[in-house]
Amino acid sequence: MKLGLVVNDVFTESPGYTTTRLAVAALQLGHEVWEMGVGDLAYDPDDSIRARARTVPRKKYKTTEGYLKDLHGKNAVTERISIDELDVVMLRNDPASDAIRYPNYVPFEELAREYIEGIEQGIYDVRVCERCAGYFDLNRTEGIFSRPADLTGFICMPCAESMTAREYFERYLRVE
Repeated sequence: MKLGLVVNDVFTESPGYTTTRLAVAALQLGHEVWEMGVGDLAYDPDDSIRARARTVPRKKYKTTEGYLKDLHGKNAVTERISIDELDVVMLRNDPASDAIRYPNYVPFEELAREYIEGIEQGIYDVRVCERCAGYFDLNRTEGIFSRPADLTGFICMPCAESMTAREYFERYLRVE
């Protein structure tokens, strides 16, 4: 599972913090952990939320100190990721203690709430691809429906393009 931890600032995390202990425990269980600060989040023009996130090179750590040394050091892996790539996003930041003020800052919680409300109100038509299990907003993603009459059986275009005609027929068109 890919776990995202949103903290005030990755570089101010300390060994005693619950979030740090949670990250080390998740790694020990085999999960992939990405940490990002509130200032690392971006609401991109394509309506997606991305972050400059950091993860560690090793899969197991004996101490939280060792984990933070790698997370804060040159061995850390830094990537710009889409929040959609994560299985779970945990908001571990404390807005009251965040002394930094960002111009035009929109709290991440508000963006997440707005997106969820958009799904519930039908503004975003989110479907799950039957082949790769990815989530797609039909207003921004092309795909095909295996059963167009009732708009079910959504398949994203990358999956549809990788299917053979026989595979498509066997899976979606053959009537038994």
